[in-house]
Amino acid sequence: MPLSGLSVLELAQGVAGPYCGRLLAEQGAMVVKVEPPAGDYARRLGPFPPSGPHPERSALYLWLNAGKQGVTLDAGSATGRALLRRLAAQAQVVVARPDAASLAALAALDEAPLVRTTITWFGADGPYRDYRGGELAALASGGLLGLTGEPGREPLAAPGPQAQYQAGLAAAVATVAAVLRAEATGQPQRVEVSVQAAVASLLEGAILGYGYTGRARGRMGSRHPAVYPSGIYPCQDGYIHVHAPGDWGAFARWAGLPERADWAADPQAHAEEIEPLLSARLRGHTRDELFRQGQEWRFPLSPVLSLEEVLADPQHQARGYFQEVEHPAAGRFPMPGPPFRLEDAPPPAPRPAPMLGQHNAEVYGALGCSSADLVRLREAGVI
Repeated sequence: MPLSGLSVLELAQGVAGPYCGRLLAEQGAMVVKVEPPAGDYARRLGPFPPSGPHPERSALYLWLNAGKQGVTLDAGSATGRALLRRLAAQAQVVVARPDAASLAALAALDEAPLVRTTITWFGADGPYRDYRGGELAALASGGLLGLTGEPGREPLAAPGPQAQYQAGLAAAVATVAAVLRAEATGQPQRVEVSVQAAVASLLEGAILGYGYTGRARGRMGSRHPAVYPSGIYPCQDGYIHVHAPGDWGAFARWAGLPERADWAADPQAHAEEIEPLLSARLRGHTRDELFRQGQEWRFPLSPVLSLEEVLADPQHQARGYFQEVEHPAAGRFPMPGPPFRLEDAPPPAPRPAPMLGQHNAEVYGALGCSSADLVRLREAGVI
């Protein structure tokens, strides 16, 4: 794997930092996740199995931390800071999501790591640098909420912590680039990621379009802002995404629409007239029928799948994308694999997320801590 041999120390809870660590682990890095003795707060967020909440069975935690080693450490104590320095001295990369509780831990790090990546809600400087943040705050201040939802209705957020996933993805890409630069120059590198900025980077051409025209794009539902037809429509057994802006004449013939010259010249300008006719055409067919018709006519019509259908999708099945993972406490469950493949490397075998403190003996033992030392550290609440 491309990052085999790279050692990463992850000092982050929640989503953004752990997702960065997971992406690095999927590319072969050895990631050691440091949790407080009570565990990453993501262990308490779920979703959980029907048996109820359990710190080892949070689906969110299991997904974000697959493939890592896990240790516990109270980095706010003097003994914990000393251990952290020793861990950092052996790591090439440190990924941190600083908050009020972990600033002391970051202060304990010297210049040993080759790359230090930090993720904050609003960045390391500027008037918002000390503000507390959250998923909706990042989506709102990053501009994405202003573009999502139906016209004339309230803004809508995407499901899940998408702002934090985007920040984690940006952090992983920037970390790999920083490793390459550090190895080329011999100089330590610092990467700083703002969740707010990660959201603002997703606004497509809206920012430039505003600069060109002075008109701000508003909420348009599922419609594409620049091409037509492109959107999500109800059909006989669910919803279908229709995207066919290339050849209006062919699309009109397929959909049974009048071949009017003014519609052909600018279909988007006549969308309000076209929509009822197009919707009536789509409602008379199932998703599968429309999908296959689209393939025949060379229009990318895509069924909107449920989670159950995504797991059973024949394309995912043929590529073996979902992998079965066995966890000591959570049992056996499907896990999404990496969204990439390397031609000359086999896909990595799925590894479950660590149990709380699972690798304390292995990791701290490599630092010279004996079994008796680990007992004393545990009794003192350091690990």
